[in-house]
Amino acid sequence: MTKLVKKLKKKTNQRTCRVAGVTCVDATKDIILELLPKDINKAKRKSNSECSLAIACRRQLGHEARIHLTKVYISRNGGGKIELWDRYIVPLRLRTEIVAFDRGGEMQPGEYTLKAPIGFNRIGARNGRQEAYRKRKQNGKRNPHITITGVRLSALKHAP
Repeated sequence: MTKLVKKLKKKTNQRTCRVAGVTCVDATKDIILELLPKDINKAKRKSNSECSLAIACRRQLGHEARIHLTKVYISRNGGGKIELWDRYIVPLRLRTEIVAFDRGGEMQPGEYTLKAPIGFNRIGARNGRQEAYRKRKQNGKRNPHITITGVRLSALKHAP
């Protein structure tokens, strides 16, 4: 464990997880990203590290970013290598833009807010929806699972 991670755990008592061998923590503040037309023009479709939002993160924050459909990971660099990922939640409006862009449409320039996780979205939090799912499973009634196709890989399966 690096000094930065030890200091963070000691100071905040924050829960962590490992993403691609690097410690990941929940962000504490929202971030507003300004997406410009030049970011969109440089972007690659279906790429979590070269999409327009990742390019905007590098331009504005100076940090590496991985943009997935539901989560965003922004790095904290220490001595040139990634020491820690900050985890943000993608709002529904932005998720719609990502899906449209990955499927060949245009992403609209503007300001987008990446939300800091709260409540059941935090790392290690118990999810009330899991309890409801268990009850539905016992009753035999399940909602059909819908998979979005033609977009970038899931953060759950292919984290940064």
